[in-house]
Amino acid sequence: MMAGFVFRLYRERQVLGTGWGVRLGIMTMMAISIFIRRVMMPMCCINMMVVAVSSGKGLGVVSLDYDGDGDTDLYVANDTTPNFLYRNEGGRFEDVGIEAGVAFNAQGRTQAGMGVDVGDVDGDGRSDIFVTNFSYETNAIYQSRTGGFFMEGSVSTGIAGVSLLPLGFGTHFFDYDNDGDLDLFVANGHIFSNVKAFSLAESYLQMDQIFRNTDGRFEVVSAGVEVPGVSRGSAIGDLDGDGDLDLVVLHSGQRARVFRNEGGNSGHWIAVKLVGGMQQMRQGFSNRDGIGAVVHVSAGGKIQVREVRSQSSYLSVSDLRLHFGLGNARRVDRIEVRWVSGRVQVLEDVGVDRVVVVEEIDVP
Repeated sequence: MMAGFVFRLYRERQVLGTGWGVRLGIMTMMAISIFIRRVMMPMCCINMMVVAVSSGKGLGVVSLDYDGDGDTDLYVANDTTPNFLYRNEGGRFEDVGIEAGVAFNAQGRTQAGMGVDVGDVDGDGRSDIFVTNFSYETNAIYQSRTGGFFMEGSVSTGIAGVSLLPLGFGTHFFDYDNDGDLDLFVANGHIFSNVKAFSLAESYLQMDQIFRNTDGRFEVVSAGVEVPGVSRGSAIGDLDGDGDLDLVVLHSGQRARVFRNEGGNSGHWIAVKLVGGMQQMRQGFSNRDGIGAVVHVSAGGKIQVREVRSQSSYLSVSDLRLHFGLGNARRVDRIEVRWVSGRVQVLEDVGVDRVVVVEEIDVP
């Protein structure tokens, strides 16, 4: 299916290194230890924060507040071992991946987890988790249910069949057409350059995929990113400031590619940039970038929820500004920011097609 707009290959740039240990041109990866240091606790108290250690082969990591209790949890996609979901218990992280339903696929098997992202794909206000996997393993989407539990829904959402052969790495939930729901990007590329020698159905160079979200079900669309390559890391952001999200994709042994979104800004939009109070070294305020804050945007009869995070995809970090597609809505009724400090700020009757900067302040 044609997307009705196109991502044009804007530029290819040479990046040193391979796809296994790359540094993305926009920002660098933030490790879990740095995340805890910057977001969870001040430096003087870092030794108090404990992560319950499990045996795993982590490749993708993402932060989220999956249980809605106001603190930041961690999800780790593992290669051939059960995935981890570390629940933050106020000074200690405990792995609850198995009981929450995000450790295995729908058949109860481990997969080769690579990249990961989080987003509310069905509009229920809760975070769903997406994980890219190896060839002959479908990518997994864990749909959030009440009580902190998840249901693996790759078949019901249309992901399973079209993700069976590609080998996925970088991935993003993002609203590429500004219609108000989260679509999906997957960067694909095999790890064996000679894969054709033992599997005629597979190839080393593969095409990336964009999926359109229609009422919680995904369909592959032809959008201009279908250029064969060995994709690894990827990042999103409005690089040209025209109101839609562009893509940067890194490749193993090849030039990085910048895809400019042309036509995705036909709908209205708003972007929210958070500035935490700790930039002025004030105690009891949130970190400078607002990482971990949750933002609710109400417009056109719909409430969208995003969380500021500094890591997702595969070895990549995207723009920290939160982008919301608004469709035909001409005003934003309400923006609610829930900072990690516990403060809540509200803006009402906000104009569209603009970047709104929200600085954390003392709220009575």
